[in-house]
Amino acid sequence: MTLKKFSQISEQELLKLARSNIMEMNFCGITEYATKSVELLGQLLKLPLVENHINSSHAMTNFEDLSSGVRERLLQYTVLDDILYNEQTENFERQYLS
Repeated sequence: MTLKKFSQISEQELLKLARSNIMEMNFCGITEYATKSVELLGQLLKLPLVENHINSSHAMTNFEDLSSGVRERLLQYTVLDDILYNEQTENFERQYLS
């Protein structure tokens, strides 16, 4: 359903929609700053939250371990994700770490 719903939207419009959705959120944590993100979310919710590593994987495949064809396809499919992630990482660092 999601692919059908958004298949007629240009990449720029999809990016604009995603940015708008993110702006509607009260908080957007960043994986690389997981501990700080959990701490800040706890403060926002007024709950004592702790970072949980139960679901973390120790046997992750590295991007470099994938075939060049798979890496290329992943990069093509995640261009907009990378843009959003980089923007949100910069926002997080500016807002919470500076």
